[in-house]
Amino acid sequence: MAEIPEPEIKQVDTFKPNDAWYKKTWDYLVVPNLFELVHDWQVTLPDGTQAMIPKGFQFDGASIPWFLRWLATSFGPLLRAGLLHDYGYRYGYLLNWAGEKILEGKGQKYFDDLFRQIIKVTTGLSWLAGWAWSGVRCFGFIAFRKHRREK
Repeated sequence: MAEIPEPEIKQVDTFKPNDAWYKKTWDYLVVPNLFELVHDWQVTLPDGTQAMIPKGFQFDGASIPWFLRWLATSFGPLLRAGLLHDYGYRYGYLLNWAGEKILEGKGQKYFDDLFRQIIKVTTGLSWLAGWAWSGVRCFGFIAFRKHRREK
């Protein structure tokens, strides 16, 4: 299996200069990081499927609740898995390298399992993959249903 490359991203600044100090502090503590993909990101999934996330896609990495961010960050080892997972949750499919929809209709469980597989492949840490997967299996339905209603 091919190595899963790091995507080139930039952080999107969510702070507003004119906000009061308490609003900025609240945002710092509670509002998740926001990243934007600088270039199309092509990756070969663990099952050999070639997938692509288009440049300009904005995501928050792994969606770690604010009260658990001391334990894990939204970037670092979870970033690549979070990018694929967030795109799959938001649109309900991935794109192939030609930009055509693939894996449409696979559902939440598929994207949760892909999240776990990517973490295992990129970190070699089964315990981290299991811990993160448990979080998305227990609470991911909230985001997944929200995005399905928006569509």
